[in-house]
Amino acid sequence: MNRRLTRVLLASLVPLALLVAACGGGGGGGDGASSDAGAACPVDALKDVTQPVEVTVWSNFTALSKRTFEAMVQQYNQSQDKVRVRFEPQGVSFEEVLRKYKLAAEDEKLPNLVLQEDTTTQVMADSGTIIPGQACYDADPAAKKILDDFLPIAVASYDVDGNLQPVGFDVYTALVFYNRDHFRRAGLDPDTPPATLDEMKADAQKLKAAGISPEGPVAVVGLSWQVEWWLTGVQQAIVNQDNGRKGLATASEFENADTTRLFDFWRGMVTEGLAKPFPGTEGQTNQLFAMATDSASMVVESSAGVNTIAGLLEGTVDPETVKQDLGVELPPGLKLDLDLGVGAYPGIEEPGQGQIGGGAWYLTNGGTKEQQAAAWDFMKWFNSTPQQVQWALAGSGLPVVQSAVDDPQLTAKWDTTLAGKWNKVAFGVLQNVDPDFPGPLIGDYKATREAIRNAYERVLLGDGQVQPAIDEANGKITAAAEEYRTTVGG
Repeated sequence: MNRRLTRVLLASLVPLALLVAACGGGGGGGDGASSDAGAACPVDALKDVTQPVEVTVWSNFTALSKRTFEAMVQQYNQSQDKVRVRFEPQGVSFEEVLRKYKLAAEDEKLPNLVLQEDTTTQVMADSGTIIPGQACYDADPAAKKILDDFLPIAVASYDVDGNLQPVGFDVYTALVFYNRDHFRRAGLDPDTPPATLDEMKADAQKLKAAGISPEGPVAVVGLSWQVEWWLTGVQQAIVNQDNGRKGLATASEFENADTTRLFDFWRGMVTEGLAKPFPGTEGQTNQLFAMATDSASMVVESSAGVNTIAGLLEGTVDPETVKQDLGVELPPGLKLDLDLGVGAYPGIEEPGQGQIGGGAWYLTNGGTKEQQAAAWDFMKWFNSTPQQVQWALAGSGLPVVQSAVDDPQLTAKWDTTLAGKWNKVAFGVLQNVDPDFPGPLIGDYKATREAIRNAYERVLLGDGQVQPAIDEANGKITAAAEEYRTTVGG
């Protein structure tokens, strides 16, 4: 690989956003070698091995996800005798994983598989450290069934120049969580969550008028990913070059009527006392605490914590697990007797529009050909229907193959359990994402996210000046795009 290019690219993108991931992935236009699907993928290199091949797998899984993945690794290791997977968690955030991946790339000691945030698609493609997933699926006829079974939005989101980059996915989406009891007390239908931002405002006005959540019925966090989702939901690009999917972006398109409308909306919600804002700092959990203590009635959040939250309400998860999974430490003696509901991500114009969120599995070009083949074999197993069903039921992600979605075991849970019903709503959001407009592909996504977050926080928590906030973000996004394009020689 080009070690200088790898060092420059990866160093420029640390740190990334924490935990609740959001937006876009895949496609467009860097000069990195790994965006070429013709790169060799030695899928047959296990044929003649006489001793088990050991592979290392990195991710940021914790708590429920970690326990489930560890059990699945054990199942795989016991199912065959050619591969031994060693799972090595690398902290609790994607930022930590990427930081350690950067150091491993510099030392040429890469893991064999790594889970990276969806925002890193372009930089992973340009880094020269991976074997594109497309190369492996093309080289392995037995895997064509899996490729065809993937949800179209997953493939479209992580496509670069027509080539799928990762070998698998860990997908989340976004929901609105709302207090059904608060809705009843305000005369609202507890079975009808707000579908749009305007409906959220109307519901918040009724909740406030009823004396419920007087500090602001909506807990809102200054997170960039939520802004990105809202803009993608109305097919508004954030950068040029078709949102970075027809070549590396060279300029921002963040200054537009939709961004202004969105920021004006949230500034109005805050000034009218309908929303209580929180900064979008890493590890921010006050918005969840506000819901847990009845001081807020609605919050927009990732679906990643659905199984944990539902388990807490049903009594199958204890508060210590909540602390581990979500970072929320509940006060001693607090009884969470909440009647929570969920709805699709409320859009600017309609519900459930946005982007894909979460992470993607990359097969690195480190190690021997036998290790690369072994890592590929494990991912084929993980992507198969039974394992995708297991991950959706016991892990924290949504299934990414249609055969798992149709599996009777999964559909039964989705129809009968609280977590299942919520995950079914989350999957509906995932299905709504337009594969022809899956969100932005950005090289220096870190700088873009920082610019958007700072602008959003200024509107929510600062001087509230919408146009200056947008102008400043627009300039910073353009500068970051130009620098990245110069770095990769595009």
